[in-house]
Amino acid sequence: MLSTQLAAAHAMSPLDLCAYISQQHYEPVCELMQQLQKLVEEGKYHAREYDAISMSALLFMTLKDEMDQVIRNDKLILFPLIGQLANNNDAELRHFPVKMIQKKNQKIVALLERLRASAHNFIVKSEWEEETRNFFEQLFVLHEMISQSIYLKENILLPAMAVHLRSEMREPE
Repeated sequence: MLSTQLAAAHAMSPLDLCAYISQQHYEPVCELMQQLQKLVEEGKYHAREYDAISMSALLFMTLKDEMDQVIRNDKLILFPLIGQLANNNDAELRHFPVKMIQKKNQKIVALLERLRASAHNFIVKSEWEEETRNFFEQLFVLHEMISQSIYLKENILLPAMAVHLRSEMREPE
């Protein structure tokens, strides 16, 4: 993520940041996951490359399932809740799921670490077929994209919401 993008994200309101994460991070992640899933399902790999791909493909499919769930939950539950809180629409403050978000992000990060290890840090071997090299190159891009979206949620969105919630609690009713 470029420093200018990071600075811009820090300047966004929580509601704008939700839209930014959804449009600029989740949509490209979903598109790339669909492309990778297609590669895995087509399975156009030579037998000598099977060992290199099989564990990474399995971990990718697990990661995809987890990310699909995270993205769905964020778009249907978390981001609307942030919108309600940001607009002071009597949302229940105690229902803001910080621990759940952090736990799910930790699970995703652990999967990303296992994927990186199984893919040998995404180092592509020259003797591999083009489809195999492409698969690992795209896995690396996915790894970076997901890491950036988690960074935005953990280090910008959640702290911004914590500040907002503290200010809400201090205001007299």
